[in-house]
Amino acid sequence: MAKTLKELFPRKQKLYGCNAIRDLVHKYIENDGDYRTIEEGSLGWGKLILFGDGLKTTIVTEVYVNTQTSGHTVRMYEKCPKSYLKYLP
Repeated sequence: MAKTLKELFPRKQKLYGCNAIRDLVHKYIENDGDYRTIEEGSLGWGKLILFGDGLKTTIVTEVYVNTQTSGHTVRMYEKCPKSYLKYLP
């Protein structure tokens, strides 16, 4: 039986669409930030790390909703988590 969204996301994280993530990436680029693709996505952006001087480090993760839809979670950090440092230049 397929899991419901409440079962998949018990913390009620907000899911963002592709357009919202595209706008976020453009804002980082406009503010002299950059991004790296960690994993390619199937329906969306996949897994990204956005970073820049004076900007928060942001991790975007594509999550499965159903066979035709995916969403993205966004987590922002003041400092880059240690596990993601290897992806930064």
